[in-house]
Order: sequence, then C-alpha cells, then structure tokens
Amino acid sequence: MGGTLNMNGSSSLHVGRELTVSEATATAISSLEMDNGAVLTLGNHNIDLTTFGLTVNGDATLNANLVIVGGTISFANGAVLTMGCSVEIGYKDIVTVELTDEMLKTLDSGGNVDLFASVERALLGQNVTFTRAGADPSALAGTYSLVYDAGTKNISVAAVPEPATGTLSLLALAGLCARRRRK
Repeated sequence: MGGTLNMNGSSSLHVGRELTVSEATATAISSLEMDNGAVLTLGNHNIDLTTFGLTVNGDATLNANLVIVGGTISFANGAVLTMGCSVEIGYKDIVTVELTDEMLKTLDSGGNVDLFASVERALLGQNVTFTRAGADPSALAGTYSLVYDAGTKNISVAAVPEPATGTLSLLALAGLCARRRRK
C-alpha cells in the first residue's frame, strides 16, 4: 500500500501489517504501535514520537528515521524493531523504557536485551528512565542504560554494575598483582 500520510502531533498510528508511504506532510505523532510482522516504510522521512511513545508487540520493521521525543517505549518479550535508519532517544523530554519481568531476569543475570536492530546511527541522550512493566510498576532492583553497539548495530538495554562491584573487582585485581610481585 502506498500513498500520502497526513499526521499531526496528536495522531496515533497502529501498523498491523505493511504500510508504505511515498509522501508525508507531517510525521510528528503521539504514538506508534507495531504488531508482530508489521512493516512501515516512510522513505526519507522522520517519525517524531511526542507524547505516548512506541509500542512493539512483536518483531517488526520500521524504514524511517525515528526520534522519540518523550513518552514510553514498550516491547513485548523478545520483540526487536529492525530499523535500517537512525534512532534518537532521550534528548528532549524524559523517555521511559518499560521492562518486563523476563527482560529483568535477563538483565539481572548479566545479559543484554536487544530492542532495536540494524540501526545506522544512534543518538542516546541522558533523559531515559526505566520502569517495570505491568500493573505493579514497583521499584527496580538494578540500574540500567541504553547501549549502542556499532559492530552489531543494535540498541540494547544493559545493567549498569553497582559501584561496590567495580570497587571490589579492582581491589581483588590489586591483591592479585601484589601477591604476584611478592613471588
């Protein structure tokens, strides 16, 4: 499907299958929801998400530059949004990333959770917070950050080690070095 897309800042867009737009007069929208297998192509246009943010219900593809100005990023367990363009998150208003219990288990065991794949260029600002998804968004046990890997071109959520862990690691390394010097 092709055509023209006329959007304003209060519009929402839900893509269930495939949508290709050759012309767009305005692509500032309040929310974008993409279902499993959905493909959205906007040529050389940007999508600026302003209020409610991004919901990805399964693996999907977005062929447009994505600027998440504010709101919430919510991914189903294991869902990845394949881009092929650039992503900018957290440079203006606060963007909240919802983490499911399954994601938290992966993060707390030392793994990363991929959210975006095939990102050509990533700009990740400091205005990003994390919360537990669901009815009881209780406090998170750890500290998390968004990370861009230029080699894999993925944007992932990663756990940030507690300062005490880093300090203990350095002390252990210093102890090993001192022990080695004595021998």
